[in-house]
Amino acid sequence: TRVHDGLDKGNDNGQAARGAVLWRPSATFEVFATADYARRRENGAPTVNGGLNDKQAFGTFGNAALPGCTAITVNPNFPGNGPPTFPPPGQGAGGAIGCYGPDSFAGEYISEGTFPAFSDLDSWGAGAKATWSPGRGVTLRSLTGYRGLDMWNSRDADNTPANILQIQIAVESEQLSQELQLSGFGLDDRLHWQTGVYLVRETGYYLGAVTLPTGAFDSHWDLVNSSMAGFAQATADVSETVSLTVGARYTKDRKTVTPDVHAVGDASQGRGSIHEPTWPLARGIFRAATGPMKPGDRILANKEFARDFDALTVMANLAHRLNDNTIAYAGFAEGFKSGGFDARVPSPPPGYEPNSPDAPPTDYEPETVASYEIGLKSSTGDGRLSVNLALFRADYEDLQVVIRESINPITVNGGSADLQGAEVEVAWMPGGGWDIAASVGALSAQYDSLSAAVLENRNPLQPDYKLTKAPGFNHSLAIGRTVRARGLPVTPRIHWTYTSSQYHDPVNTPQLFQEGYHLLHAMIGLASADGGWEVLSAFRNLTDQRYLLTGTSAWGTAAAYIEQVYGRPFEWSVAVKRTW
Repeated sequence: TRVHDGLDKGNDNGQAARGAVLWRPSATFEVFATADYARRRENGAPTVNGGLNDKQAFGTFGNAALPGCTAITVNPNFPGNGPPTFPPPGQGAGGAIGCYGPDSFAGEYISEGTFPAFSDLDSWGAGAKATWSPGRGVTLRSLTGYRGLDMWNSRDADNTPANILQIQIAVESEQLSQELQLSGFGLDDRLHWQTGVYLVRETGYYLGAVTLPTGAFDSHWDLVNSSMAGFAQATADVSETVSLTVGARYTKDRKTVTPDVHAVGDASQGRGSIHEPTWPLARGIFRAATGPMKPGDRILANKEFARDFDALTVMANLAHRLNDNTIAYAGFAEGFKSGGFDARVPSPPPGYEPNSPDAPPTDYEPETVASYEIGLKSSTGDGRLSVNLALFRADYEDLQVVIRESINPITVNGGSADLQGAEVEVAWMPGGGWDIAASVGALSAQYDSLSAAVLENRNPLQPDYKLTKAPGFNHSLAIGRTVRARGLPVTPRIHWTYTSSQYHDPVNTPQLFQEGYHLLHAMIGLASADGGWEVLSAFRNLTDQRYLLTGTSAWGTAAAYIEQVYGRPFEWSVAVKRTW
């Protein structure tokens, strides 16, 4: 809840509709078509202020403009040839009354932001899967899809009354995709093969309107992304109990951006765009060599930039059926995550001055992974008990990491990382309507090497830092039972999870560290005798556990803030389902 206006952030307010049609004009041909639309009008993520670095520029600017903060003074000669006078080196407001500092925290669910907060989304799409089976085990499939999206949101990034960083974002996007698959059998049905091609093209527009203590930017981007891929996969029964699957995929991506990123105005002029005037005492956006930027000055060159990426990835899996109910397997797979451009808060890359006619946007290379897994899948003959075991390892190269450069969150290739772990899953139906499921997971994740991009950054990563959102342990247990009450099936269920400690940002900011925590949920379902009606009551986070869900840190940059999002407190819901 926001103190400023009582706004409930993190609310759910959406409507959705979906329709599907199946057409079978013959025994060998069918078309399954779908269409959907969703509309959401919400107040944005439930972000709160996790502390403010009052020794950094914008923290100082913002505090100095607050009526109740007298610990920071402004240079009486300003405006002039430089910014306001900061506190002495190593000192800040120090948590003085009326000022925001490192320990400022109103509560897990209390936001002190004042900038307009909303999140509007409209999305729609349609798809069709056509399947033709002419005979002899051959099948041809066509999958066509279209997606559209309009989004408009606004947030107070620092979540304080101070004017430090406010952002409004608009996105328009359209995507059209086409996939063709040809599959069949051979070698007396001992070989199953599939091959195909995939094409997708996305066009979009992005507006990031950013207000800083000293002025405002409008960041316009025209985006065109296209991708094409060819793939093939085959599974051969080597013997009665052993099968081998191999596959390959070649992907070629092209990313194109045209930025139009310019200053809107300084704080003394307000802005002729969508924001209110910014910090009232500052004039101009200062650059040491060239002085303040004038409205209309560009930060990046207003022209088209393009990058091409391609990769060949392969996979293999060997499966051995030990008996009718147990399979052992070993697998290897390569993965590819495309590179691209940063279309966020404006900033030219190192070596370029703002407003340079040749300044390109920052970009980054693809991320690759080689993953290995061995495991066992087993069940009893009656299906009452199943046990799955897996050991896995993943070696990442050119890992894409989001870090802060000045005020900007940018993506860089951080180096290499190794992940390895184990998982055990058990599902048991002992009879009497009981249903029990449990899982145990262990993960070890660490950087193997770090690139200069993150070692020499203003907020550098260190080799001993933990990977983002990589808890060492995850456990869960769910117990339910279906009983009869007056002839109707009633199913109560309880669900427990444990997640061990983790960091929520790459530079391991202390305010974004979460200790291990437990969550307890419960539900009870009631169905009609014929299954046509179902009522479900759910109770989540029964113990009202307070835990950090995610966050972002600009602590070591001019922006100076930490943003946190906490998991939902205890809540309950009732759902009614009708099937016919």
